[in-house]
Amino acid sequence: MSIKKSSMAMRILALVLLAGLASCGPVTREKMIESTSKFKLPYEPKKDKALIYVVRDNPFAGLVKFNIFVDVIADDYWAGGCMGGQFIHCYVKPGNHTLFSKTEGPVASVSFNAEAGKIYYAQLNATSGFWVANPMLSALDEVTGKYYLMDCREGQKGKTEF
Repeated sequence: MSIKKSSMAMRILALVLLAGLASCGPVTREKMIESTSKFKLPYEPKKDKALIYVVRDNPFAGLVKFNIFVDVIADDYWAGGCMGGQFIHCYVKPGNHTLFSKTEGPVASVSFNAEAGKIYYAQLNATSGFWVANPMLSALDEVTGKYYLMDCREGQKGKTEF
């Protein structure tokens, strides 16, 4: 292939990529509501416990599994592990609960004041670390949580009742 042809091919590829990026952007809340209106949750809440979903919708550092612990970072409190595009779930008794995740760096956490029969959502993201990515946890509202959950598959199951 001549230099002119490869240069033209690179320009066309760059334009296609830019056009694709231009179509990406934040999803409106109305679009999220519309998209999730017929979505059936993989698990339903229980009358006497709250249900917590942890979603890791972002594929950044997706091959690094982040473990999730409920209330204490110990084997008996391991709720499961998430890689990019995965979710886990757990049921908790009513009251204050904190989810934790840790790799090499700081511990990530998010807390909920759980009520029986309600559903809570947490987002698990990755931030850059020195050797591996570090986790970051944040609470999500119901619409956003359902929207992210729709495109995730179930991660590695741990204990589901706390």
